[in-house]
Amino acid sequence: MNTVTLYLNFTKNCAEAIDFYKNAFGATMNFPAMKAPDGRIMHAMMKIGDTNIMMSDSFESGSEKSGSAISMWVYVDDCDLFFERAVKAGCRVTMKMEDQFWGDRIGQVEDPFRFRWTIASARWELNDEEMEKAQKEWMKTIGF
Repeated sequence: MNTVTLYLNFTKNCAEAIDFYKNAFGATMNFPAMKAPDGRIMHAMMKIGDTNIMMSDSFESGSEKSGSAISMWVYVDDCDLFFERAVKAGCRVTMKMEDQFWGDRIGQVEDPFRFRWTIASARWELNDEEMEKAQKEWMKTIGF
C-alpha cells in the first residue's frame, strides 16, 4: 500500500464501475470483491498501473454521508498516534480506532472540509479462505 490511497464510495453500481475500469483502464483486481448478502460490494481493491484504488457501494444513511464520495485511507506505522494528532487538530471522529477482521487497525475522522480520512496500520495478513471466514463471522455481528 502507498501512504495515501484513494477510496471511492459509490451510491450504487460499484460492480458496474469495476467492469468499466477494467475495460477502460486495464484495471486488475487485487482480490475477489467482498459482497454483502444483498449483493452490494462491501470492499474491493483494484490496481491501475502501480496504484491501488479501494471502493465500495455506500452503506451510509443520508445523514451520515461525508462531503464527498471520495475519501482517503492513510497507512502509517502508528495509526493511534496519527489519529490522535488529527483529532487534536480539529478533525471529528466518525469511527473510533479499532482492530478489524481483515487485519488492519483503523479509525476514521472527518476534516473541517467534510472529507473522510481512514487512518490505518496493517497488523496481520489473511489468505483468501481466512478472509472469507472472518468476513462471514463479522457480518453475523452486524446483523447480515
